[in-house]
Amino acid sequence: MSDGTLPKSIDIGRLDAGGARFVGAVPLTTMHRLRELVITSAGEVNAAVEVDFKEAMQVIVTGVATTRVHRECQRCLEPKAILLRAPFRLFVVGSFAEAEALGQDADPLIAPGGVIDLLTALEDELLLALPSVTRHGQDEVCEQHRMHTRASGAVEGALHQQSPFGVLEQLKKRGD
Repeated sequence: MSDGTLPKSIDIGRLDAGGARFVGAVPLTTMHRLRELVITSAGEVNAAVEVDFKEAMQVIVTGVATTRVHRECQRCLEPKAILLRAPFRLFVVGSFAEAEALGQDADPLIAPGGVIDLLTALEDELLLALPSVTRHGQDEVCEQHRMHTRASGAVEGALHQQSPFGVLEQLKKRGD
């Protein structure tokens, strides 16, 4: 078991038959693709990773990666904090052909030469955990959302007061 800093890569051939467990953190700045999608790269990624050897020499990497990032709210354009939690279960394969042979239910982790690029794998999982649209929730402070809610309520009230049936009723009264 390793505590502290996560290794950048894991050589499966150097592990004993019982597998291995790694727990630690890496700076968010080391994850370049994730860093491009967030406002600030301050902070770190915490992860717990377990490498297990199953029957038929199948290697499975399981664990969870977590970090807190800030992205721009699509409503108010202000920063919004997001806690990313990415649990994963990956089947280690040596090539794309082996990955295709796994089937739809298994997520492959391609490790050419038996070396797992751990930081890239963790970054991939965190990228998949990012929400496609970032916005403050109903219970959070987002001025644009409040303004939109007030405006739509006012418009709805005005439309209700001048409903088509109300206008027809007024025209009918004038005609009598």
